[in-house]
Amino acid sequence: MRRLLTALSAAMLSIATAIVLVVAAQPASAASLTRVTDFGSNPSNLNMYTYVPDHVASRPALLVAIHYCTGSASAVFNGSAHDYVTAADQYGYVIVFPEATRSGQCFDVSSPQALTRGGGSDPVGILSMVNWAKQRYNVDSSRVYVTGFSSGAMMTNVLAAEYPDVFAAGSAFMGVPAGCFGTTDGSSWNSQCANGQITKTAQQWGDQARQMSGGRSGPYPRMQLWHGTADDTLRYPNFGEEIKQWTNLQGVSQTPSSSDSPQSGWTRTRYGGTGTQAPVEGISVQGVGHALPQSGMVQYAIAFLGLNSSGPGTTTPTTPTTTTSSAPAGTTLGSAAARTGRYFGTAVSAGKLSDSVYTGILSREFTMITPENEMKIDATEPSQGQFSYANADRIVNQATSQGARMRGHTLAWHSQQPGWMQSMEGSALRQAMLNHITQVMTHYRGKIYAWDVVNEAFADGGSGARRDSNLQRTGDDWIEAAFRAARAADPDAKLCYNDYNTDDWSQAKTQAVYRMVQDFKSRGVPIDCVGFQSHFNGNSPVPSNYQTTLQNFTGLGVDVQITELDIEGSGTAQANNYRTVTQACLAVARCTGMTVWGIRDTDSWRASATPLLFDGNGQKKAAYTAVLDALNNGAPPDGGPTTTPTTPTTTTPQPGGCTAVYATTAQWNVGFNGQVSVSGTNNWVLTVTFHAPQKVIGSWNYTGTWDSTGYVLTARPNGSGNVIGFTVEHGGNLTAPTVTCAVG
Repeated sequence: MRRLLTALSAAMLSIATAIVLVVAAQPASAASLTRVTDFGSNPSNLNMYTYVPDHVASRPALLVAIHYCTGSASAVFNGSAHDYVTAADQYGYVIVFPEATRSGQCFDVSSPQALTRGGGSDPVGILSMVNWAKQRYNVDSSRVYVTGFSSGAMMTNVLAAEYPDVFAAGSAFMGVPAGCFGTTDGSSWNSQCANGQITKTAQQWGDQARQMSGGRSGPYPRMQLWHGTADDTLRYPNFGEEIKQWTNLQGVSQTPSSSDSPQSGWTRTRYGGTGTQAPVEGISVQGVGHALPQSGMVQYAIAFLGLNSSGPGTTTPTTPTTTTSSAPAGTTLGSAAARTGRYFGTAVSAGKLSDSVYTGILSREFTMITPENEMKIDATEPSQGQFSYANADRIVNQATSQGARMRGHTLAWHSQQPGWMQSMEGSALRQAMLNHITQVMTHYRGKIYAWDVVNEAFADGGSGARRDSNLQRTGDDWIEAAFRAARAADPDAKLCYNDYNTDDWSQAKTQAVYRMVQDFKSRGVPIDCVGFQSHFNGNSPVPSNYQTTLQNFTGLGVDVQITELDIEGSGTAQANNYRTVTQACLAVARCTGMTVWGIRDTDSWRASATPLLFDGNGQKKAAYTAVLDALNNGAPPDGGPTTTPTTPTTTTPQPGGCTAVYATTAQWNVGFNGQVSVSGTNNWVLTVTFHAPQKVIGSWNYTGTWDSTGYVLTARPNGSGNVIGFTVEHGGNLTAPTVTCAVG
């Protein structure tokens, strides 16, 4: 489900293994997110968690809260669904948090099994957990509810349609009608549905849901539907189709009984009634994309569902079949990297997509795909003006089917040029290069996360000069021209410069690339990222200043990506080198992901050096384990130990002492990363004030305490330098935190 993964990228959290990470210590009850095992049939191997407040009603309600693609139980517990958690403390209801474990962490709302009552896949596992919780906590069976976000919203519609006898009501943020996403070819992505191109009558939608339920005629759950009018992931027409489906299932008119605007930019329509718990309620949010819920929205959902009431409190019984824990460590490279907000990718050859071992590892482990050769110039434009995309499209389709994103590689390069281009010079070549960039990027517009616009334009050795090539001989501005053409062709794709032997900060080639990027940024030339190929061997080992190189480039205001990683060797030595590279990326806030150049050793361009993470039989090597462990150690211990909030002490800044500069280093639909850089002293005290309802879910490079409001942080050095960072669930409030600095 590539589009969902693009829109719902996990929090861009950047933490080195060696750094002591501080998870935000905001006020909370003693209750915690708890892992549950042995809850019954679980055909798709979902993880399950519960939140049981300290005082549970005698007959509590039960809420199932379902995360978005790339999400997790802890992500919605601490973020999108946290207002549900706070209300559970007040009203004594229990929350179940399912967690998808497949690559991409999306829920199955596509397969025939998932779209049939009792047919298998995720809905059966969720229903097993519902039945377990109902029995364990004496749940009022008439008060079982479901809510979800994006992929979770689609599952909300599916569950409510298939099991109308189980759920009393649902609230779906950014979903599609039940059954809309169905496929029969094994794909988990339905482009027509996502793009809002499937239109049916209300009766047809209702009949589809009734068929999913096994022919049940009702009654069906009440349903609340939320959608942003600018949603370009699950487009806005789906909102109207959902309303058709649920008004039909409820047997009420599609003409609203009432319409109002409870908050600025919201349009709320109610069908079949005008009260808070109308049979169907739709709320559209003007100008908002795939970025719900925003501040205050969950409170409306709580009222609609009927969760804002409780019975007498009781003490929660001991549950011997559960274990209190954080969300589990990632079990694949992709899922472990996603815990840190990064991707983990690989280079793919279209010719190997028929190899089931190859594609099995690919689908399981990797969340970013780079075509090995299929998007290079000779492959995409073999004859001038005649473009060929078949093999590249195969790889894009593979990425879509497994929910991975795409890196495009490469648009302008001195090598692997077709014969017609090799013989060109001057202005004719310049124009041909620009046309190639425009045509290829336009073909893949909206499908590529980042492009290697220019590849390997600098010479090896100590000169720091540009590489002599036919492209260079068109003029020194050829790289700039390429990037400007790329931005015009696809304004949403990240534009990268990619090269090898740029890993050592002291090398002339590295410095030359740095100066070029510095110049581009100073003059407004569009460049978003720098790719480090990172091909290491005995003659070119991982340099000791590798992390410094990555960090220094990000200081120019660009992301860095490890784009073609392979490390010659085997056993412990190779594993240690892979660990070093992974930890370096984790230590740099804007190192957004890593790609290895191939899957198995036998797939490598230098197979005899056995440089990859899987051996020729597809078995995990020691290097794989080293990378996986490093990624999991780089992720925040969700639900783990926290520091006790205390009221910070205000210190008057000393003259000539402390200067602090704040920057938002990454932003996505539900959160952002912030970074504060301190100068003037190594003994600083920062006061960082966040804005309600923002919630810090991870932080690094400092020792900190919180005031009693949970919004004011006092941070001091922990020996990891003078740049601190944090990841924030913004709750709809994107206001940057305010920062003051004093000498400690």
